Amino acid sequence: MSYSYQIAIVGVAALFPGSGDRHGFWKDILAGRDLITEIPSTHWSIADYYDPDPKSPDKIYAKRGAFLNEVAFDPLKNGMPPKIMPVTDTSQILGLVVAQAVLDDALKGQFSEMDRERASVILGVTSGRSF
Repeated sequence: MSYSYQIAIVGVAALFPGSGDRHGFWKDILAGRDLITEIPSTHWSIADYYDPDPKSPDKIYAKRGAFLNEVAFDPLKNGMPPKIMPVTDTSQILGLVVAQAVLDDALKGQFSEMDRERASVILGVTSGRSF
């Protein structure tokens, strides 16, 4: 049995190092910006985790990476009690931020009028993991 589906992509959003949306991402690409930076002190202590030997257990052997700028998030606006923020994974919060941006892009402020049975957000996430 085969199925045929009609799909329309009507909204797109993304978060990238150096830019908070897809437009900034392409501007950075076209400008040839190098957005690989030193590890911010707000992320972790290089002194605690760095070792130049890649075989050292529980250490990193790089001092640079691509890091997102701070992203604003209002838990109450998203129906979340603020007390659960410390135990909520950052990737879940970023996923909510991007999903909302997709809906904003697609619906141009008409979310309450949308037929929710005919819409979805497909979220793609990638990381530097190797398997």
